[in-house]
Amino acid sequence: MNTKLLGLRKEIKKKMPNFIRQGYNKKRSLGKKWRRARGRHSKMRVGFRGKANVVNPGYGSPRAVRGLDLNGFKGVVVNNVNDLSKIKDNIIIGKNVGQKKRLELIKLALEKKIRILNLRNPEAYLKQVTELLKKKKEDKKAKEKKVPLKEVKKTETKPAEEEISDEERKKKEIELKKNVLEGK
Repeated sequence: MNTKLLGLRKEIKKKMPNFIRQGYNKKRSLGKKWRRARGRHSKMRVGFRGKANVVNPGYGSPRAVRGLDLNGFKGVVVNNVNDLSKIKDNIIIGKNVGQKKRLELIKLALEKKIRILNLRNPEAYLKQVTELLKKKKEDKKAKEKKVPLKEVKKTETKPAEEEISDEERKKKEIELKKNVLEGK
């Protein structure tokens, strides 16, 4: 039964029009995102021929297959390891989960043989990301080993400044002040 309904949903989605906002072509700031037409004299609200289609319940998919993915599975959103320990079927890793936690979740899901619905090939993804992280660590270590030129210059100039006595420094400051006041 589900396969028939999934096929029906696919057919309905093919025929579904693009619902666009009224007046999107007249004002750039409106955008194409759907908003219901509410104007008193709105032809789109009334449903005149030739005007854009309005969202109606008739365009919806069958109730039995709502919320299912293309293969007919319903997933549970997981954001951390505790959530994953309670689940035995299909999961969807939350979009806010960072890369390190995502890697942990993928490893645990592969161990428990749980299907991840929002990743096509979890093994390949895991391999790719671990290589990326290793490369980042190596680059970071290489940067730490190199000494920046600014630090080298600072160490060379410090001894030269210390050789000048306090009296000489004061004399130079006084001369600079005089020159500034005189406008030279």
